[in-house]
Amino acid sequence: MLFVNDPRFTKNIDKHKEGLSEFLKEAFHYYCDQEENYHKKK
Repeated sequence: MLFVNDPRFTKNIDKHKEGLSEFLKEAFHYYCDQEENYHKKK
């Protein structure tokens, strides 16, 4: 994911809070997994 794969993005995002880019990556993965599971149940 671009947040952590590109050092420019990581530096820019993490200046707000160290580790924020990794947190956002995990949050997006979690959200996408939840959406995928929700739509499979329909």
